[in-house]
Amino acid sequence: VNGVTQCPIKPGESYTYEFQVTQYGHSWYHRSVSSASCHCLPQLTKQKPLLVTMPFALRSGIFPCQGSDVDPSSNCSGRGGSRFEAVVQKGKKYLLRIVNTSADMQYKFSIDNHMLEVVQTDFVPIHPYETDSISIGIGQRYTLVVTANPNSTAPFPPAPEDGNFWIRTIPLAHCGKLRPGLWPTYGILRYSPDGYSPAVLSDPVSKPYDLDYYNATNPPECVDKPPDQSHPIVPWFVGKNPVDTQELIVAVDENVTHGFQRWEVGGEPMWLDWGNPVIVNLENTTCNPEYDVIVENHRQVWPFFDWVYFIIQGTCAFNSTTHPEQREIRAAHPIHLHGHDFAILAQGHGEWDALDPKPKLNFNNPLRRDVALLDSTGYLVIAFRIDNPGVWLMHCHIAWHASSGLASQIVERQREIRTTIRNEQQIQETCWDWRNYTKTVDTFQDDSGV
Repeated sequence: VNGVTQCPIKPGESYTYEFQVTQYGHSWYHRSVSSASCHCLPQLTKQKPLLVTMPFALRSGIFPCQGSDVDPSSNCSGRGGSRFEAVVQKGKKYLLRIVNTSADMQYKFSIDNHMLEVVQTDFVPIHPYETDSISIGIGQRYTLVVTANPNSTAPFPPAPEDGNFWIRTIPLAHCGKLRPGLWPTYGILRYSPDGYSPAVLSDPVSKPYDLDYYNATNPPECVDKPPDQSHPIVPWFVGKNPVDTQELIVAVDENVTHGFQRWEVGGEPMWLDWGNPVIVNLENTTCNPEYDVIVENHRQVWPFFDWVYFIIQGTCAFNSTTHPEQREIRAAHPIHLHGHDFAILAQGHGEWDALDPKPKLNFNNPLRRDVALLDSTGYLVIAFRIDNPGVWLMHCHIAWHASSGLASQIVERQREIRTTIRNEQQIQETCWDWRNYTKTVDTFQDDSGV
C-alpha cells in the first residue's frame, strides 16, 4: 500500500511482489491510491470469480474480471462489456466465487428459483448452509455451491420452462446512491441438455422471490448476513482478557483538514506521505499524527498469542445532545483489516457505550472474515491475535471514504517487522527513486493517499 508498506513505483520502473499463499479461498488484487481500488487487476486464480461491481461508470452488474484467459469484451467496470452468462446441466453442482469490487455499494446477490449453499466467507471455510440470497459488501468474498435444479416451491414463484434464469445483484437500501430496479444489467444462468449449448438464448422471464424488494417498495437495509449463520470449520476460541481494547468512532471530522472536512476513525483523518511510509521508519518511536497509527507491541511466543479487541462505532448511533461534536451522516462502512482474519464478537444497532445490558460477545468459534459492515447506526466489535508482525491498514472499503481519510495503520510487534521483510533493499530503492522523481515532477496529492 502506497505510504504504508512501500513508496509509489516511479513511472517506467517495476516492482516484484513475492508472498506466500497460506490461506484458502479467493481474493482480488487492486491498487490502493486515489479511489482506484475498484479498478481491478487480473485475478490470481484460474477459476475466474464473478466481480460484482459499481465503479465510476455507475452501472451495476456481474462481470468476470478481465485477464489473459478471459474474453476481453468483458471487463470489471462493465463499460462495453458483455453480460455474464453461465451454462449448466441439470442435476450437476457448480462452484461460484463472488467478489464485490464496487466503489460504493453493498448488494443482495441471488439466482431466481435457486438456493445458494454458502461454503466460505472471505478466506474462511465454513460449515455449509443454504440461503435464498447473500448480502455482499465491498471487498467481501463468498464461495457458493449452486445445484442446477430449479426450485418452484415457496418462497420461489414457478420456474419458467425455457431454462433461463436471472442472476441478480440488487443494491441494498442506505448503502449508497443506487436504488433497486434502476440498473438491470444482471447475469444469466442458462440450462443446456449437454451443459455447453443452451437450448434457448432469449433473455430470462424468471421472477424474483421477493417482488416487493425488487419493485423497490420494501427494500431491505444495508446489513451483513447475521454472523451466527456462519460457523468456521477450523474453530477459534477467542480469549476473554484482551491485552488491549481500542474504542474507535467513525465520523466526519469537525475541523477542516487539507482543505476539507474529512472522514476519520479513531482520532483524525489519515493523511500519508507517499515518500516516507512507516515501513521505512521502523526505528522510530513516534509518528506523524496524520499517519493515524495504532501501536500493538505485545510481544508473544508461539502458540500463546494474545488478543486485542476493536470496538468500532458509527456516528449515527450517537445522540446529538450527548455528542454535539460529532457530525451525523447516515452511512454504513465496510471495514477491512489487512494482515488478519478477525473474529466478529458483536455486530448490530445502537450506541455501544449506552447499551444496557451490553450485547453478549461471542467467544465460541465466531464468524471470521477480513471485511465486515459497520452499521450506520450501530457498532462492530472485532478481535484478532497479535501473531503477524507488520504495518497493517484498517480502512473503510468505500473508495471515497478511504480517500477522505477513514483509515488507520496498525503497527504490530514493531521490533520483529524487519525480520519478515525478504527484500528491504527493494523497498528502500523504490523510495529513493520516488523521492528523486518528485523533485522534478509535480505529484499533487489530493487525498489521504489510499
